[in-house]
This record gives sequence, C-alpha cells and structure tokens, in this order.
Amino acid sequence: MSVGNGFKRFLAACAAIVTGTAAYALPPLDTSITYQGRLEDNGNPANGTYDLRFQLADAASLGFLLQTIDVPDVTVVDGIFTADLAFNSSHFNGDMRWLAVGVRPGTSTGAYTSLNPRQELTSAPSAVWATKPWEKTGNNIWYTTGRVGIGNNNPLTDLHVTGGQRLTGGPLIIDGPFAGSSSNAQSIYCQTTGDGLNCWNDSTGDAGVFIARNGDAVRGEILSIAGTPGDAVHGLNNNNDEGAGVRGEGWWGVAGFANAATGYGGVFGGSGGFGSGQALWVLGTSRMQNSLEVLSGTDAEPTGGGYITVGSLTGQNISIDNNEIMARNNGATSTLFLNNDGGIVRVPVLEITGADVAERFPCSEATEPGTVMELDPDNAGQLRISKGSYNKRVAGVAGGAGGLPAGAILGNLPGEEKNPAIAMSGRVWVKCDATSGAIEVGDMLTTSDTAGHAMKVTDFGNAHGCVIGKAMSKLAAGEKGLVLVLVNLQ
Repeated sequence: MSVGNGFKRFLAACAAIVTGTAAYALPPLDTSITYQGRLEDNGNPANGTYDLRFQLADAASLGFLLQTIDVPDVTVVDGIFTADLAFNSSHFNGDMRWLAVGVRPGTSTGAYTSLNPRQELTSAPSAVWATKPWEKTGNNIWYTTGRVGIGNNNPLTDLHVTGGQRLTGGPLIIDGPFAGSSSNAQSIYCQTTGDGLNCWNDSTGDAGVFIARNGDAVRGEILSIAGTPGDAVHGLNNNNDEGAGVRGEGWWGVAGFANAATGYGGVFGGSGGFGSGQALWVLGTSRMQNSLEVLSGTDAEPTGGGYITVGSLTGQNISIDNNEIMARNNGATSTLFLNNDGGIVRVPVLEITGADVAERFPCSEATEPGTVMELDPDNAGQLRISKGSYNKRVAGVAGGAGGLPAGAILGNLPGEEKNPAIAMSGRVWVKCDATSGAIEVGDMLTTSDTAGHAMKVTDFGNAHGCVIGKAMSKLAAGEKGLVLVLVNLQ
C-alpha cells in the first residue's frame, strides 16, 4: 500500500508482545506493549525518521477505536523499528483487540496513512497467571486464596462478605452488613465527594433494578448531620426527547415525606426539551379517580396557607385549599382573573356575596360612594353628579357606601379600573334628602334638588323614567343621610 508521497510501504508482519496482565495479578506487571515492525520504501528497507500512530480497536475492521497513541520521530534502521505503547488497562477486559497502525514521514504534518490489515493482539504467556487465584466452573468464578480488597490493603474495611452459603437468584446478593467498625456497619458504604455508587448501562434495558418482597425497594434518607446535605434520591433526565429522571409504578409510584417542618416531600423542576419542560407531569390510571389528589393542608389565608400554592408568598400567588381559590399579593388579597384574555367562564350556579350589579363609568366629576349619578349631557358616554328633581337622566348610584360591597362589576376594561362602579341594580346605600317629606320603607325614590341626593316621589305623574328604586330603610323628615335602597331604575 502506498503511504504519504508513495515512497514507503508496510510489507512485513509485526510482532506485538504483551508484557502485563489484569490488575488483580500479584506480580508487578502492567498492560504496556512493545511493538516491533518492518517498514520498506519502494521494495527496500526504510531508513530515517517517521511518525507512527497506533490505535486500539475492538474489531478487525470498523468497530470502535478505544485509544490512540501517537509516537513521533521513530528511528527506522534497515526497515526495523520499535515502539513502546502503554494503553489504558481498562480496555483489556478479556475481549479480543486489534492494533491499527498509521505512518507518515517524520518531517511531515499531514495525515497518517493507515496500514492494513489491523494486527490482532494475542495473550502473552505471563497473562495466564492472572487466573491462578480464581476457580471457574461453567459460568461461575470465585477467589480461592482469601478475601478481596478494593481500594485498600485491608479487606475488612473495603469489601468483605462472610458467612452464609452460596445463593442463587441474582447477580449479586449481600446478606447482612459488612464486617468492620460498628459505625460503618452498612451493606454498602461509600465515602466520597463524587458519586458513591453508580449503575451504568450503555445499551437497552435498565441500569439498576431493585426488588423488595417487603419494605422499600429503594429508600433515600438524609442523615441529620452538620454540613449542607444533598438529595436522598436525585433523578435527572438529560435527554430532550424521552426518558424519566425518576419513574415509579404501583399504588404509590413515588412517595416522598418530609419530617422537618421546613422540608419538602418532593421538589420537581423542569426545563427545555420535552414539551415545555414540565416540572410535574401526571398521568392518571384506572386505579385512582383523579390524576392528582392533594389530601391535606391548611385553610388559605391572605398571608399563607392552602393545599397548593402557585407563585411566591412574597409576590403574586394563588392558593387553593379544599373549598377556596384565593389570589394574593405579598400577604394581601389580590384580584383573581378567570380567562383574563377572553373566553367564556361557565358554572351551573354562581353565588355572589356582594349586594349589587354595577358597571364602571368614566365620570366628568369626582364622586364618592352613595352619590346619585346622571348621564352627562356635555360629555358623551360619561356620568356626572345628578342635579334637579325628577331628572330623567338618572343613571344609578355610586356603590360602596355603608360598607356594602358590589356583587358584580362590569366594564373592567383596560384603563378603566379606577373608574367608579355605578350600581344599576341591587341593594345600595344612597345619599337622601328628606326636606320634602320623611322617607318610609317602600317609598319610591327619585332625584332631588340637592345635587347627588335622592328624595321620596310625591308627584307620580312626573316620576316616570326618573325612579331610582325603593327605600328599604327610613329617614326622618328634614334630615339628610344614607338610606338603604333596592335600586331598580324605571
């Protein structure tokens, strides 16, 4: 095969000598390789300096390249060269391996030319010793000369399983705590600043499956110790399309409890990727009547409480308890909007705790609750304080007097939120003038000569179109004051 400028060719088979074994062998061997080959230039042994590239592969062709080692400026004499290669021992797990070789002139910075075929790496005789402390029967293997220590020369504190008998039914069964000090008598004990225990799956299926006949299959608990705790169970999904950080099936798919008064039974946060990045996505099944059911909490109050709170307590939020939805703003009540941008809100029965039906109107004069209002003849669409008796322009009464709130307010259009609500129907406290006669319960009321005040109707022939409503309380003759009126414009 031509290489580089076509002046050299790889002709002879190369020998690879493995000088190490697996990590658990006792002799001080490693996985370094002494590689010797022969290179020819146009049929003649090559001489000079060449750059060589060695790549460890898991197949004779294609496959994955596990590691690359570049050896620059290798001296070739009479076609013979030698290179010492130190590949990572983790790549040698008992599977077959091949060596891919590339070459280029030592003075070149161009691409390497691959030399085919790849060279198969075979085991060296010293590697056979690695299996000596182990016995193998069928698919089973066990250590025969003592305990197994991991990360320490004292197996008692790193990995030590004693007693019992050989069990079947799982790839790893640990029965009882490890031997060691009483403070660390856990079945699995990891002391690390990183991930203590990893289950890694690079194919299909499940990375870890935990099954319990009784009790909890997986239980996470944060000990009450000094320092900032992490998460007892932490689920993270980095795939933007599918997958679940934590998935639970059963009567309680995932259960979280907080024993501390300031803790949380569960915290969910979502961002990006699937859908709009929902923090909590609930799928209902036939096992329960509702997809999401919150069974307990406290009564919603302006300063806190509720079964569910959406938003921050120091800002705008909505609280829901078992019979109430409350809009709040930093400890005070706020306006609750339903379909604020349009649409229909439909209920079978709507109960309103206020006393009247009102509408917000722009007014050309400043007004106060209880004032009788009329259409402003000089400003179309606006109201003003009523003037004169038996006024056919009477439009209603400014609501809110006597501490009686409005029941329904219409006309809350953008920019008109501060306009006064003018009651056109229902119970309202009204400013009245009884100079022309006492007002009794049931009297019809109309406008009076006192601006913004009502009086009793005495001229029924002139009252048509001028009636405000009927009095529901009394006012003595000659007095001025508030009278409770059932507003019904006529």
